[in-house]
Amino acid sequence: MIKMAKVEYSTKSLSEEIGTTPKELRKFLRSDMSGIESVGKGGRYTIGLTATQLGKMKKSFAKWGEELEAKRAANAQPLTEQTEIDALAMIDGENDAPIENDEEIGDDADEPTDADLNMIDEEIELDEDEIEA
Repeated sequence: MIKMAKVEYSTKSLSEEIGTTPKELRKFLRSDMSGIESVGKGGRYTIGLTATQLGKMKKSFAKWGEELEAKRAANAQPLTEQTEIDALAMIDGENDAPIENDEEIGDDADEPTDADLNMIDEEIELDEDEIEA
């Protein structure tokens, strides 16, 4: 029986073998798909792999990358014209509606009411108009 020699890899050397960056490799190594126990914060990986294990690692990494891209694509929402308009309106403050509830905030009578906060907002807007003029 021929015993296959293990080669010791750091994340830098292993990332070169796999064809990725050390950062992406470390993300993969922290995932459940790697089969490698995470070294934790500040730890360093030293991974001993045979040629067969290296081939399996390459396949696992490729599968992990495909799944990651699929998740990113599923989460990516294309912007429609309306969502762009809504986003710009939020930035400009056009969606700031006055607070409807006029109850006091909290149990303390010294705290401002919703009406007080709305009045402060209006004063700030008036001051901003004077500054612009």
